[in-house]
Order: sequence, then C-alpha cells, then structure tokens
Amino acid sequence: MSNIDLVIFDFDGVLVDSETMGCQIWSDVFAKHGMNVPAKDILEKYTGKTGTLICRLIEREYGYEIP
Repeated sequence: MSNIDLVIFDFDGVLVDSETMGCQIWSDVFAKHGMNVPAKDILEKYTGKTGTLICRLIEREYGYEIP
C-alpha cells in the first residue's frame, strides 16, 4: 500500500488558463447586451478585480449603463 493520503493539483493557471476564458466570457456577456468590450481589454485592465468593480469601471470607461 501507498503512504499517500492526499494529492493536490494546482489547476488554475497550471492545467487550464481560466483567466483568459473568464475574460472572454465577460466580453461575450457584455456583447449579448449590446456592449462592445474586448476580452483583451478586460484581461489587461480588470484582471483581479471583483465583478462589481469591473462593471463600474466598464460603465465609466465605455459609457455603458449596467444595472
């Protein structure tokens, strides 16, 4: 028998680049509501910020009203 009790995988950013996918999802959702916010902009400017803050910053920078 093995003495291994636990194996931990560092999934996010190692096995899968979820940051890029997440930014594309944000961009797609904005587009479905008539707002053109490129995923590249979201990745470069808003990574690491909360969803609420991203929405407020998008409103300010792009002039969109997000409910």
